[in-house]
Amino acid sequence: MNAEIKGNLHIANDSKLVYVAGHNVVVCRLEDRSQYFLPGTSDAENITAIALSADSNYLAICERGIERGLLIIYDLAKPTNPKVLPETLDQLQAFTSKEMVAVSFSCKDSKKIVTLSGAPDYKVMLWRWEDTKLLCIEGIGLTGNLPEDAPNTFQVSWNPDDFNGNTFVVTGPESTFRYLCYDYGADPNCLSEMKHSLIAQHS
Repeated sequence: MNAEIKGNLHIANDSKLVYVAGHNVVVCRLEDRSQYFLPGTSDAENITAIALSADSNYLAICERGIERGLLIIYDLAKPTNPKVLPETLDQLQAFTSKEMVAVSFSCKDSKKIVTLSGAPDYKVMLWRWEDTKLLCIEGIGLTGNLPEDAPNTFQVSWNPDDFNGNTFVVTGPESTFRYLCYDYGADPNCLSEMKHSLIAQHS
């Protein structure tokens, strides 16, 4: 297994081992040691991160693509028709990075996913993945390329105490933390704005 891949090993429902092998994710049933493969997309270079939903029903795979970073979501009960994001031209033009470097499902119902793109724009993207909708996108205050030998310390984590699943923390290099909140406004389907604040930064 490649230690540079974020979240490269998971146990699903105490019965399946999920891990990255090359440009595939392997799902191994512990009871009978049978396994099947979830392939990456053909127009991507490699897998950069994976995440399992809290109920172990869904798997998200981030990839480094040829033109843009990609996100694939599999339903592990019927993994034949995965969702692939970004899907529309507007979504493709919303960021410039060729890779997604971190991903996480919302804690409550797994209906939302937050991803973070890599250099040069470092954009946080909030998706309602079942209907392939990009709810909002926001930079985290970084631009340009990190040193080649810099480790991937990026991570996105949801606030488990937020019942609505709208707040999360992004961690980055040099102990930088950003707390972000998605504000629906009066209409739950209307995005007012994603607000963010720097809550801690140390050099």
